Amino acid sequence: MIIHCHIRKSKPKRLNKEQQRDFDAFCKRHGLDSDGKVTRIVPTNKRPSLQTPSYRQSTYIPSVETWTGVGTTKKQANVYTGDKMLGIGTLHKSNAVPVFSQEDAQDMAKMRRG
Repeated sequence: MIIHCHIRKSKPKRLNKEQQRDFDAFCKRHGLDSDGKVTRIVPTNKRPSLQTPSYRQSTYIPSVETWTGVGTTKKQANVYTGDKMLGIGTLHKSNAVPVFSQEDAQDMAKMRRG
């Protein structure tokens, strides 16, 4: 069953006099007309300066000298040191599951189907 519905677009919200005055002042400040479209033309013939900025005194920026003590070290592998776990079984799609009893191992072998 297909249900068709029509959602009407809401009309633009009318601004009160104070809001309209603020909006007009904003548009004038940013070179827009009352519809919010650009009226001021920005000159495109000005090219950026390719000189080194005055705040940068040197063109050479030194890098870190050594990396000792910074960063992370290699993580040690997790190793089971107890004696309760019999081994690791595969339950589904190479999902490694720890096996703690012979009954668990048999259930995994039968895939819990009896």
